Amino acid sequence: MKPITSREIDAPVPARLNAILIAAFLAVGLFQLFAVPALLARDGIWVALLLVPCVLSTTTNWSLIHEAIHHLLTPDRRLNDLYGRALAIFFGSPFALLRFPHLEHHRLNGTITDRPEHFEIAKTPRPKAALKYYPNLLFGIYAAEIAGTLACLLPLPVLRRITRLFPEAHDYASRAEKYLLQPDRLRGIRLDAIAVISVYGLAFWCYGPYWPLLALSILGRGVLVSISDNSYHYGAMLGAGPRSAYNLRLPGGVGILHFNLHRVHHLHPTLPWIGLPKAFETDHEHYDIGYASAMLRQFRGPIPDTEYAQSS
Repeated sequence: MKPITSREIDAPVPARLNAILIAAFLAVGLFQLFAVPALLARDGIWVALLLVPCVLSTTTNWSLIHEAIHHLLTPDRRLNDLYGRALAIFFGSPFALLRFPHLEHHRLNGTITDRPEHFEIAKTPRPKAALKYYPNLLFGIYAAEIAGTLACLLPLPVLRRITRLFPEAHDYASRAEKYLLQPDRLRGIRLDAIAVISVYGLAFWCYGPYWPLLALSILGRGVLVSISDNSYHYGAMLGAGPRSAYNLRLPGGVGILHFNLHRVHHLHPTLPWIGLPKAFETDHEHYDIGYASAMLRQFRGPIPDTEYAQSS
């Protein structure tokens, strides 16, 4: 059977619907950072419960940023990037710092470089691998994004040394330097970083004595981001390219902008979220595992190289 391409699936970018979702999630960000502290001062500590749905909305917010990364929020690329930058500022990191590793993830999917759970058991004892794996699983992804936000304000020679600490495999380090340190892009990254620091600095000031509640909500976001990040790939077959990903089942088939159809997305990265269910059917795809199960099984720990299946 001839494989279906993204262009053969009738799914134009839902720009108006995306604009509504963008407005909604920017409103959630403003509510979390600036409305909740005002309500706390007036109504007391129980208002802090309103932070829970704000934190739980993180994965859907990331899905919108993800659409912007692939230029799928609106056909106008400049407007697409403006939307992405605004969403990313409330997410807590410059847009370009989120875009680069995600695009590299697509390029390297199915390779060892892209597998944080993989380790060589002949070189690394399992306990040592676990000491690196679990902190990354619980908060490492978001912590790296926060660190990148602060680091990008450092002098250019220091930034060059930092990018050279990235993996050398698959030319990752040199690509990072070329992409992130391009003068116009670095200028934009730094402006966004200043915006992130200003927005969150003002938010902590607004929370006043309740600032630990904001810190806890950011910690909750970080845990959710980090745990969900690799759940779509944990233990998947190596060497399978875009097929090295899972389609995750959600109750009632309800998708998070259909981001759970992750193998479908990797096979059709230029297809907007609204077209993924059709591609799922057209490609005769299937669900591999439930969403919650995929998240939880990562706590089994790092996987030695001897336990991986290889694509033939």
